[in-house]
Amino acid sequence: MKKNSHNSLINEKSTYLQQHAYNPVNWVPWSDAIIEKAKQQDKLLIISIGYSACHWCHVMEKESFEDIHVASLMNDNFICIKVDKEERPDIDMVYMEAVQLLTGQGGWPLNCIALPDGKPFYGGTYFNKKQWTYLLNQIVDLYKKDRKRLISQAHKILQALTNNEFSNSQTISVINIDFIKSAVDKWKTTIDPIYGGNVGAPKFPMPAAINYLLHCQYLLKDNTLLLAATKQLTKMYNGGIYDHLQGGFSRYSTDKKWFAPHFEKMLYDNAQLISSYAIAYLQTKNIAYKEIIEDSISFLTSELYCKNVGYFSSLDADSEGEEGKFYTWTYDEVRSLISDISFLDYFKIEKQGNWEQNKNIIHINSSIEEYCENNSIDSNSFKSKLIEHKKTLLNQRNKRTKPSLDSKILTSWNALTTIGLTHAYNALATNEYLEKATELGNLLLSNSLNNNYSLNRTMNYTSNSIDGFLDDYAFTIQAFIKLYQATFDEKWLTTALEITNYTLNNFKEKDNNLFYYCNNESNKLVAKKMELTDNVIPSSNSQMAINLYILGVLYLNNDYINQAKNMCGHIIDYYKNSAGYYANWGKLINWIAKEPIQLVVSGDNAIDFKNKLSKNYLPNCIISGSTKKSKIPILKGKFLEDKTGIYICKGNTCLNTIYSAEEAIVELQKII
Repeated sequence: MKKNSHNSLINEKSTYLQQHAYNPVNWVPWSDAIIEKAKQQDKLLIISIGYSACHWCHVMEKESFEDIHVASLMNDNFICIKVDKEERPDIDMVYMEAVQLLTGQGGWPLNCIALPDGKPFYGGTYFNKKQWTYLLNQIVDLYKKDRKRLISQAHKILQALTNNEFSNSQTISVINIDFIKSAVDKWKTTIDPIYGGNVGAPKFPMPAAINYLLHCQYLLKDNTLLLAATKQLTKMYNGGIYDHLQGGFSRYSTDKKWFAPHFEKMLYDNAQLISSYAIAYLQTKNIAYKEIIEDSISFLTSELYCKNVGYFSSLDADSEGEEGKFYTWTYDEVRSLISDISFLDYFKIEKQGNWEQNKNIIHINSSIEEYCENNSIDSNSFKSKLIEHKKTLLNQRNKRTKPSLDSKILTSWNALTTIGLTHAYNALATNEYLEKATELGNLLLSNSLNNNYSLNRTMNYTSNSIDGFLDDYAFTIQAFIKLYQATFDEKWLTTALEITNYTLNNFKEKDNNLFYYCNNESNKLVAKKMELTDNVIPSSNSQMAINLYILGVLYLNNDYINQAKNMCGHIIDYYKNSAGYYANWGKLINWIAKEPIQLVVSGDNAIDFKNKLSKNYLPNCIISGSTKKSKIPILKGKFLEDKTGIYICKGNTCLNTIYSAEEAIVELQKII
């Protein structure tokens, strides 16, 4: 390729693919036609997968993919496919599992070598230039001299990829409080007692696990679970993984203390952590959590929001070719801006630096109150000055070259953001957050939803959009249920029901109750996958099961409820041994063990009553309501003229109608 010429990625919409458009490698985007071309030319495939904010993706690009000699080796012997994992998570899912089977680990960049038909036989994550060229030369030689060996290896991997370990369903009769307690007790042994999260490093936030700890504390009355959740939330906020100047969290910490992140900031992390801090705030009323929610929403609004379209995907870890350059400081830089040495001490700014190359990552070791008490400083004065000093540092930081923005607007991540905003509204009663959530819900309707209730993967290039995947459906349904429960506007619930029915018809596996990740009609990959393990983002199957259960309750649809329960049967044994990785499933398992309360609010003042109820942590309640007569089955016959009533029901039995939110809260505390 000539210098400054481009490859086939030049016309792609993805920021990540565009970043590689001027590589000398003849990259092509994934397509069925490319696989056919590879088969016709009998060329092996290099399938290289990453995302725009990935630091090590940039490193490998600079070392190998921008090198003309490496590019020549790749171009002469392979068809080279670049994949944005966020745009095509279905492709990433298949080849990530293949690499994990081969090496026992995974990550990005993900580089897989496959036969011309796409069947993988070798792969790994980051390779330096020497490793990469050696590997490719070995594979080229082996393909010429011992092709059968590679074909045999690919066959073995394909067998493993197509083996559905979750195909067998267990009876859910084993689910009870003791079963949950046993699983959670086993999980507790893997939780870091000092810093929270999983023991060891690296550390990922895992919001679903935090939420489940809080839910189980409520169910099991085990305060050690509340302590585990709040310890993690506080240590994360104290650490460098949190941006103390602007708000927002980085993707993960490289150490066990949440101190040193890879600095990419992802929409999905921040959306979910807003939910987690809001849920924790309902339980603890910790004012620091309130401030984190407010600052995180402010960060999303100022840095990732695109008016009339939605929220962008991420900010890069690197700027000017250096990881963390935008976020880190030398001692002299800070000292020149802030004269009061106590603030440098509070932010842990050291003369020799606390990180790499004499740079400092801003972090704290204690709350303002604790710091001021330990140092005999007036806390009110310190707080007001701290606000000014943070503004000073932020203004200076904003003069730097900013990390690049990934401008994809993904349906599933925007749905998660809608959910986070509704949680923030419920916790803080800030009307602006409900307005933002409702606006984003309407953007999902206009920019992702099609007339047949199918969804697009992206919201900002819908004319050439990829079909939505199961996570797009699961989280959009959840978002619309949350919007209904926050507003009692039934358009959200009826739309959630229609999307659910589309999902049942187009994603469900015919022989069991689980859902494929891809639409049954659209997937042409070498293996068809299901997503069941809850990771940093909950699995799409776990959220679909929860959606079905809630809709089953609201629409009095036992088929939905039974399907949700039966879906749990596929993961019971895995939950029993690794509850932290089935934490979103755990919410439904808790409901199976202890049936949730049906909390119905109906009447002219239903919204006001609901808002008072929502200020309390009520994880074992499914709320619904209306300010007028409704055709939603659970609401039929419950509307009262000239008064507002609260119905507290379990199964087919309800308490006497209550006409005060405060009285309802007292009754709920007795029976939840």
